[in-house]
Amino acid sequence: MKPTSTPVKFKITYGYPKDGRWDPKRFVLGIAANQHDVPLFLQTISGNESDKETIRTIIQALTGNLKLSDKVYHIANSAFYTEENLSTLGTRTFWMTRVPVTIAQAKAVSQASVGLQTLFRSPIRRCRVSVDLC
Repeated sequence: MKPTSTPVKFKITYGYPKDGRWDPKRFVLGIAANQHDVPLFLQTISGNESDKETIRTIIQALTGNLKLSDKVYHIANSAFYTEENLSTLGTRTFWMTRVPVTIAQAKAVSQASVGLQTLFRSPIRRCRVSVDLC
């Protein structure tokens, strides 16, 4: 990957507070890491940028800079799940995410009484693989 010749500008500014505090100014570090938590890509982002757009640009920059022969799966938060992101990245991008509960079907499922059965514990402490028993 070639270093950029001009610095990328970003603003430390007021942005959406996930912690509920509107008073501090913010900036974001967009990080992409491999399955071993080794950072592969880092991008500084203005504090008022939309997650929905920055996730797409990070995936595009990462895939443009890395040439891998294996399939690469991008795991992102629910902000990734937009029509524009899915159509822009196309069918050759493999991804995993959670559908946001702002979508009617996801909201209905989240409010339903659905039983889940754990199939096995993942070697990653905070993960579990489950199946829907509906």
